[in-house]
Amino acid sequence: MPSRKKRKRDRRRAEATASSSRTHGGWGNGLPVDRGDLLLVRRAIRYGWPVPPEVRQAVVDDLCASFDKCNEDDRFAMAVCRTVIAMEGENQALEHAEQDRTWATDSPPTASG
Repeated sequence: MPSRKKRKRDRRRAEATASSSRTHGGWGNGLPVDRGDLLLVRRAIRYGWPVPPEVRQAVVDDLCASFDKCNEDDRFAMAVCRTVIAMEGENQALEHAEQDRTWATDSPPTASG
């Protein structure tokens, strides 16, 4: 069991989070996106975490909706750019893998002479 001091600290953190105006309710719920959320998306892309298609679409929709915030915060704008680049890179990697599988299953070309 954790010490009394640690339990008290954890309880204060939980109370502060519960009364916070920023709630974490997932993508597509109209909640503001911050850099931590974008970092989590990039981590999910990098490690290949399984993401349902409806959540993927919600992430893209929230990214598009957050472009207005990019004019106010340069660091947020860079985070959005990094996330979009990571998403595009993953899409290209998946397309190349699909092409390789398709070409591997096609019959080899015959030499005509």
